[in-house]
Amino acid sequence: MFENVFWKGISGQVNKWRQETLGLPRTSLVKMQQSRVPFLYNVSPALFPPSVDFPDWVKVTGYWFLNEGSDEYEPPKELVDFLEEAKQNGEKVVYIGFGSIVVSDAKALTKTIVEAVLDSGVKCILNKGWSDKLSKSKDDIEVELPSQVYDSGMIPHDWLFTQIDAAVHHGGSGTTGATLRAGLPTIIKPFFGDQFFFASRVEDLGVGIALKNLNKKSFTKALKFITSQEKYAVKATEIAKAMSHERGVLSAVEAIYTELAYSRSLILVIRHNTEQKKSNDDKSGVQTPVIGEEDFDMINGLEDDEANEEQVREEHKGESKAKKYKADQKRVDGDIEDIKNQIGI
Repeated sequence: MFENVFWKGISGQVNKWRQETLGLPRTSLVKMQQSRVPFLYNVSPALFPPSVDFPDWVKVTGYWFLNEGSDEYEPPKELVDFLEEAKQNGEKVVYIGFGSIVVSDAKALTKTIVEAVLDSGVKCILNKGWSDKLSKSKDDIEVELPSQVYDSGMIPHDWLFTQIDAAVHHGGSGTTGATLRAGLPTIIKPFFGDQFFFASRVEDLGVGIALKNLNKKSFTKALKFITSQEKYAVKATEIAKAMSHERGVLSAVEAIYTELAYSRSLILVIRHNTEQKKSNDDKSGVQTPVIGEEDFDMINGLEDDEANEEQVREEHKGESKAKKYKADQKRVDGDIEDIKNQIGI
């Protein structure tokens, strides 16, 4: 229903662009749906299992991590000392960062966080990226950070999250993935969009808490709970173990190349039909039926159905085109192997 409503709002501009800019005929929602446009979700199946009603061209590949905290990364000495001191004292270390959200009172937010950290008895690595664009005063004094709080700035998550005990963040897709990968118990305070979805999923999985209100009382309680209840750490470790077997980048590459091979087969079929129709029309003046929109569903499984592939080759491509199809597929397989070698899989 939503797609139909949305399409009615944009169809005019889309078709105008197709006709005037691309030189293509008008299209419809039905045509686009039958064209099975590939769609990749770059999240972990452990967090977002594929729905049973997903068509086969919708894939949940796993995350596409950048691995910025490689062996070449050198953390600041002050941060290393901060972590070592907490370890020696048996103190829990929690990362707190809400990305680049815009808040009406950045000073009040920082004050709430500092007070909750002190009351909960943890140490905090603070990435204070939020801004106060709505503030009218430029003379506000920054909240003084106590020794229990380290103002980190930007630190690669894949390095930092392996050094600490829990994380608090806004529920962005990438940050959520990084905490799950590291096996970290997590508190999510969502602000908008898909952040609410990830907050509820983390809570449903038993690896964290979805924080509804960010005030001193509720935040202090959540910090104490997430760092003292072993069940969160146990479940987070299980999720991290499951994710360690995923190969998100490779899965995405394989999905893209599979769809490219499928697209080539469709192009050859449609091209053959067009040529055949033109040839027959020239000879008899009678229009020849061609594969149309209603036939696309039949073609959708060609790359997975050996019998259908052979039929398409024989009926629509001929022997020489069948050889080209095999050569294309062999090249695709070779490309995938090259990519595996390049990314060390």
